[in-house]
Amino acid sequence: MLGLKGFSRRLKNKISKIFNPHGERNATKDSVLHASATSTSGRHPTITFEPFIEKGPLISAYANYTPKVTFSYLAGHASFQTGYFGVEDTATVSGMLNLRFPDNDPCLAKSIVISLIGEERIRWTEKTPDVETPTKSTSRKRSESTNRMASNVFCNQSICVWQTCLVGYEEIRSLDIPFSFNLPTDLPASLYLDDVQARIKEVEVGLWLTKYAEEPAVLDDDRSAQSWSVAEPNSEIPIRWSSWNDAAAIQRGLGWEITLNKTLFGPDNHIMVSVKLLFMDPRVKVESISFGLQEIRTCHIDDDQIVNKSKKYIRHERVRGEDIAILPGPDKEGFVVFVTPTDGVTFDVNTMYITVKHKVKIRIDFSQYAAIEKDIVIRNFISRNEIALRSAALESERKGLKIEEWRMSRISQSKRMQDKTFRESKRYSMNGAGVGGSGVVRMVSGNATFAVQDENYDALEHRQELEERLVSMQDELQQDYLDDREEELDNVQAEGSTSARYGYALNNGHVKLDSDDENARQRYYESRGWI
Repeated sequence: MLGLKGFSRRLKNKISKIFNPHGERNATKDSVLHASATSTSGRHPTITFEPFIEKGPLISAYANYTPKVTFSYLAGHASFQTGYFGVEDTATVSGMLNLRFPDNDPCLAKSIVISLIGEERIRWTEKTPDVETPTKSTSRKRSESTNRMASNVFCNQSICVWQTCLVGYEEIRSLDIPFSFNLPTDLPASLYLDDVQARIKEVEVGLWLTKYAEEPAVLDDDRSAQSWSVAEPNSEIPIRWSSWNDAAAIQRGLGWEITLNKTLFGPDNHIMVSVKLLFMDPRVKVESISFGLQEIRTCHIDDDQIVNKSKKYIRHERVRGEDIAILPGPDKEGFVVFVTPTDGVTFDVNTMYITVKHKVKIRIDFSQYAAIEKDIVIRNFISRNEIALRSAALESERKGLKIEEWRMSRISQSKRMQDKTFRESKRYSMNGAGVGGSGVVRMVSGNATFAVQDENYDALEHRQELEERLVSMQDELQQDYLDDREEELDNVQAEGSTSARYGYALNNGHVKLDSDDENARQRYYESRGWI
């Protein structure tokens, strides 16, 4: 999405050339400078910059870059977005406009306007079936293609950030101007999809900061509208499909119980599917068990009259029948557990032109086959205590405190959870839950797949213990996550952050807690369902 020159050209055609770079006084009375000036005097003077300007986006983020007019982030921020868009109604796109013109070639302007433009664009090419074209000597087949495209401007805000108090124009050499746009809660998050199965050429949903001028520039930052959601309390409830010892299971000679740990997932989460098998007929042979995370993308324009739909597996794993662990005993049982992270997965999207959904699929192949699928939701979920923690860390960062551990917490947390999953899976599979046995462990593209096998495993209490450990595995990972967050919050509190002590955000206001009262904090966490 960086360097959208086509969008810049279209924007240029819509904006009249109302900036006078040389300061002639024959300009119209209502002339306006829209935050970008390009000198055409032919001189190349040395530009003197201020000693320090807050960091901003890379040069590649500008469609038309000039060091005279740039954007930068607010102090202590790493993006233009402030707050949690989608969760808080106070989220904004804020930053600084930095003007640096040489002394012998200043910018002459009456006012400065900054615009925030959000646009959704979609484009793909459709090929029609081959058509025979008769000629004098023979007929020739040819194929035709049709370009489908549509666009929708869903946000267009402009604010005047500076205006001269003089009569006529005012010279500008060095000026830093803050700006802030409120983000409506119904705006879509930024998104870019490209070359979906070689059919959908381009899908873009984003917000762009623009500075109008003789050469309009577009600044694109894909974090300008990072959307968040708060998970509901029932989102952690597991989903189970059971056909263990009913009439259908007896008839086919195979029973199963499949468990999905939950249906709502966020960043750094793990999708865990456990498959428990009951072999009632020794003649039944399972050929394989497959797990797939499917992504469905639908592009539609003209009231769904023109639709382009694609499906693909972004995670897939298959366990062969000979690798499925069978536990000898009164009832022959087997286990297979699939674990895959949500890192790098496109979040669910539903806009005017594009819809992205996800689905989990499980297939058991034997003399017959069983296929189970479930729609899941993958969004940028965040908890209320995570918001409080981030706010506290941001305040500490502004005070100059070293909190690099917090900066890397989300990445390291995902790695720790994945390592723990691998260790647990290895322990279950190679040691038979502490009894002794053999099995298989595989890590493919971040997916952990393991089975359990024990040749001398016939004690009922041991089988129950193994089942309980598999069911509680996700709970252990989640508890580790909460413990780490609690420790990080305590560290920030120890550094003197007031928002860590009093910034536990609720739906309607804040609750003031004494950080020294551990019992009160524990009761508060339990009442909110955080622990």
